[in-house]
Amino acid sequence: MNSYSCRKLEVPGLEGVTSLVIGPDDRLYIGGKGKNIFLLYSPAEGRFIDLGLSKILSDGEEIYRGLVVSKKTKKIYGATSISEDNLRFKQFDYAGGHLFEYDPDKEKITDLGIPLPHEAIKGLTISCDGKYLFGASYPSNHLFVYEIETGEIRDIGPISRKFRQGYLYISTSTGYIYGFGVGMGAYGKFFKYHPENNHYEVIELRLPECDQCDYASPHDTVISNLDAVVNDGDDNIYCSTYPWGDLLKFYPEKEEFEYIGRPSVSGEIRDRYGDTWSISSE
Repeated sequence: MNSYSCRKLEVPGLEGVTSLVIGPDDRLYIGGKGKNIFLLYSPAEGRFIDLGLSKILSDGEEIYRGLVVSKKTKKIYGATSISEDNLRFKQFDYAGGHLFEYDPDKEKITDLGIPLPHEAIKGLTISCDGKYLFGASYPSNHLFVYEIETGEIRDIGPISRKFRQGYLYISTSTGYIYGFGVGMGAYGKFFKYHPENNHYEVIELRLPECDQCDYASPHDTVISNLDAVVNDGDDNIYCSTYPWGDLLKFYPEKEEFEYIGRPSVSGEIRDRYGDTWSISSE
């Protein structure tokens, strides 16, 4: 098994990293909160490059799970937010979170405007065909769709009062996105939405059960959520969960999850049967 070493890098002007994406130019782009909220890391030069997003936004903006890449346009898209404390007391003084586009070839950033006034954008997902952006708003819990080619914005509305969505969607080649509920009364519930026919429904999809996890607390005392999603483009979709840290695989054709295991600090993964196996770079 190969071993790896890590080193800590101080990012100038950034108080916290909350978004990472590899761009179409195979370079690392970073989003977060602080003085500089959108940067490029150049390992060859060993430095971080501020891409100027903070200069076209108001103070206090940040990027929270808000960076995606379009294979179709070869551009990076992002969404901005502000802290929940600022939004809670100053919501109607806040114009709203912005969408933006960055073209690595031209090194140009473009403000695409505010899709939902007075709403922060707490998560951004792109369709597999690169045509649509899907955003989750806060605090009103709206799902919205941005069509990249036309600039059309559709506010799908709040998912429901009892169904507070998480900030992450699963995007699939079928065109559907899947969202997971968090908060009171929403544990274990999923919805799906298709932008072409505007079809939305709450479905019976559930996170898999195992001896060491409880995603549907009967008393809603533990917040559980999808924490990260990776799709290789061929619908090999892997998800992690919070706070349990489980690794799952999602099968869109069957609308089912498979429980793989829970990584430990040793680098091993313990599967649902109690056996362990290790992660290798090979």
